[in-house]
Amino acid sequence: MLKISKTYLEQKGDSTRLCADVSIGAREATLWFAVDSIHADWLALGRADGFVMALLPGAMRGKHDIVCEDPMSERLHGQLVRGLIPALTFAGGQYHPIQITAPLTSEKLLNGGAVGTGFSGGADCLYTVMSHGRDSVLPLTHIAVFNNGHMGNGLQAGRNLFRIACEHAQRFALEQSLQMVALDSNIYDTLSDRGLDVYSFRNYACGLVLGQLFSVYLLSSGHDAAHFALDLHNSATFDLLTARCASTESLSFYHAGEEMTRVQKLIELAEWEPSWRWLHPCFRQGPDQPNCGHCKKCIRDMSTLYALKRLDRYRAVYDVDDFVRNLPQRMGVLLAHSDAHLYAEAIELLMERNIPIPPQAYAYERQFRIAMKQLQAQTEEQRSYQGK
Repeated sequence: MLKISKTYLEQKGDSTRLCADVSIGAREATLWFAVDSIHADWLALGRADGFVMALLPGAMRGKHDIVCEDPMSERLHGQLVRGLIPALTFAGGQYHPIQITAPLTSEKLLNGGAVGTGFSGGADCLYTVMSHGRDSVLPLTHIAVFNNGHMGNGLQAGRNLFRIACEHAQRFALEQSLQMVALDSNIYDTLSDRGLDVYSFRNYACGLVLGQLFSVYLLSSGHDAAHFALDLHNSATFDLLTARCASTESLSFYHAGEEMTRVQKLIELAEWEPSWRWLHPCFRQGPDQPNCGHCKKCIRDMSTLYALKRLDRYRAVYDVDDFVRNLPQRMGVLLAHSDAHLYAEAIELLMERNIPIPPQAYAYERQFRIAMKQLQAQTEEQRSYQGK
């Protein structure tokens, strides 16, 4: 059994933490989420919703029924036990059916009516910001930076990256006349799951924790609706399902941009001037640094913009000359990852636009595929060793 205690507030310097003590058998930990104390009224004190969503993947993997002392939103509880949990159980052996026991309430939280989305600088989030301006049906009011595990393990490097990401987002928010919300947490320290497996669950958890701020939260889609899949090793592939199941009586989650492929998003973004200065898909360089231009995510988006003949517009964030100078190598990386649909889309666009792929790129592709197989074998060997 996984038990979640009553939530409580704790002051730490200039921040306020929403905490809950969690126990699994003899193991105990305190899970917390923190905002600047001036925004303490954003935290959903007295609701178990965010904590349940954060702990759900681990509970299902460990076959632990969840018991909450605080009430859960009745709508969320029903959607989890009758929708998400059975669906994930059906998808494979990683997740198992569990029960969630909690007092239920249909009472709406009094929130600020804010409409938010996460901010990273990638094409998906920039498309959400662009398409939810003042004239849209759901005009954006806030961008959010959540330290939900992907910024490090809580040590100084992770905290520094979170601080830098917040400062970067704040500058963007000021330019776009938006507000920025920062939510820190110790999720990674408490739950050291593989990031892609649980990333979406943690985004929903953070949104629910801020249930007295948001009435709508837009989760920028990393995959279009046509590529929905119950891939339990990439929680973003089934956000269409999770967004519906995570919503409550007072907070609605929407999967933004699901109708667009990545290529289509970049086509539109290339005509939106702020993206020329803010696009940052890179996972090697921090948000305060230019994109590296060498990683597969940079190469994917640069190749798309190159095919669109719009890459020159992005000189503020990319070394365009380096990309062109090393085109065979860069295209070799793209070809080596063509099994993934986001990379296949970029290759299809190059072909549709009659943009030639240098012959040398295919030799680089073979080299990169060999290197990728060797790395995969090493990783599997390490996992096997750690499992003994």
